[in-house]
Amino acid sequence: MLVTTTSDYIPGGPFWARQDIFGSGGAQSITYDPTNFPANTRLRWNWPAPNGRVYSYPGLAWGNQYSGVEVIPGVQLNAFKTLSCKFDYSISANPAQYDVLNEMWLYAHPLLHQAPPPSPAQLFEVELLLEPLADGSVPSQNQFYVYSITQPFAADVLVNPKANFTPAGTTSQYIPSILIYPKKALIGKVTVDWRALYQQLIAKGTLTGNEYAYGFEFGAEVWGGSGSMNIRSWQVDWS
Repeated sequence: MLVTTTSDYIPGGPFWARQDIFGSGGAQSITYDPTNFPANTRLRWNWPAPNGRVYSYPGLAWGNQYSGVEVIPGVQLNAFKTLSCKFDYSISANPAQYDVLNEMWLYAHPLLHQAPPPSPAQLFEVELLLEPLADGSVPSQNQFYVYSITQPFAADVLVNPKANFTPAGTTSQYIPSILIYPKKALIGKVTVDWRALYQQLIAKGTLTGNEYAYGFEFGAEVWGGSGSMNIRSWQVDWS
């Protein structure tokens, strides 16, 4: 039986769904099948016209991404034998009003309770834009073009050293963002070899390989308007 909610859905396993609403004046929901989650999960949104800011980031997560439940231990990037995501998804919306992300945060500690966000132990936000905004533009403000990569696909890599201003106790910090823009959008049935991707970033000196990963996020950044995203399947290979 399908269930529709305007809240997060955290069943206790490695997969969970979140709303991530930043704006106001709109509505959003997640429809899921608790007996077959996360297969055939549908995200729906209805927001005002774009205003240059992200209204929301509805989607799914795997692992410990903000769930508050430590379902897996952190793993150092150098220790992975396999690390990949396999998706089958589609979106019905104005392509100039959303982008699709598969991303993760990297930390300095192997256990989530040693680095709960916000925390100085957060080292990077690594964002892979499966579908950039339809105009194809690459953001440039406060960002630096670093290099191109060829594996696991041709892409440009940018670093924003001041992407995330995060309070941390009595002080604050900037957490750099690594943005990966594929030369060709990754739409529909997609496999992302994250291990190969990280090997490129390590070889270029952007990462050391000593960073710890806790899980993935996958969803649509909504910049305005109405739409829906149907996630038919998502598989994670993490070992």
